[in-house]
Amino acid sequence: MGSNRIQIKSKGGVGSGFQPLSITSGVVDGTNQDFTFQDNKKPTYLIIDNGAYEENDRWTWNGLTFTATTTPAPQSTLTAMIYVTA
Repeated sequence: MGSNRIQIKSKGGVGSGFQPLSITSGVVDGTNQDFTFQDNKKPTYLIIDNGAYEENDRWTWNGLTFTATTTPAPQSTLTAMIYVTA
């Protein structure tokens, strides 16, 4: 499994930064692995059970179905974050 450390380098101006995405489908229950997020947006990071992960490090993205698949399933928490630039 990968590292939970993320180095963030920002080139954006005022108003740039991370914003949470609402989960629109999928339940954090220890068995469900598939989630979609508001406006079918792809997260920059997923915070899974208090660890932050980039794509291909504990989760993958399917651009056809706008679905993030986590491996293994989140046990207690899942937060999706997207980086936006001003």
